[in-house]
Amino acid sequence: MITFNPNGGDLGRANMGAITPFEFIFVVPHIASILQELHESGQSNLPFKYGFEFTLGYKNLLHYALGSVKLPPNVSFYEVDGTRLFEIRGASGGIVTTMICYLVTHS
Repeated sequence: MITFNPNGGDLGRANMGAITPFEFIFVVPHIASILQELHESGQSNLPFKYGFEFTLGYKNLLHYALGSVKLPPNVSFYEVDGTRLFEIRGASGGIVTTMICYLVTHS
């Protein structure tokens, strides 16, 4: 199930944990098309966003997957200094527990 918060622009998912790169390649175009339609509908002044969480073992495959997925014109992966895949560290700030990437809308 996909949930939508029009006030904050967040698109979320229920009952879905970390996904594999194989699932990612098939799910991303679908989520991106939903984001594109929400963006075009003008339901929020804020960008729409959607996060994907992964386990560490997929890091190399995900770099390939991030570059191979085709996205609609107003949707892209969030990027900082060329980085699209971000580490999530434990509460102590030490060990990386998972990785995350985000789809975002833009004009």
